[in-house]
Amino acid sequence: MVHFKPVNRTTVSGQIVDQIKSMVRRGNLTPGDKFPSERQLSELLKAGRSSIREAMKVLETIGLIQRKRGATVLCDPAEIEHSALWLDASHQEIHEVFETRKLMEIGLRFPAERGYP
Repeated sequence: MVHFKPVNRTTVSGQIVDQIKSMVRRGNLTPGDKFPSERQLSELLKAGRSSIREAMKVLETIGLIQRKRGATVLCDPAEIEHSALWLDASHQEIHEVFETRKLMEIGLRFPAERGYP
């Protein structure tokens, strides 16, 4: 069978998400930092507001930001339970993380069968 190589597609919102994740990793953004408004981000990033909204939804879904009382605040990345979803890792690395976790959980569920007290 022929193996196809995935095509890299980048959206404006995806680029915004990547830029913000990169800023977090470099320490340019720290937990508790407030984000500018959608309108301000649109002007700063030279992107449409719909792209800004979409990027913010992605960041909120993965737990990197929280919207409350009209403000968008950066959460602590160390507290994100599923941090593999926001880290820049290859598909293979993420797969390895999940496989390792699965093996550990099986060992924790059935310790007596594995020779543990």
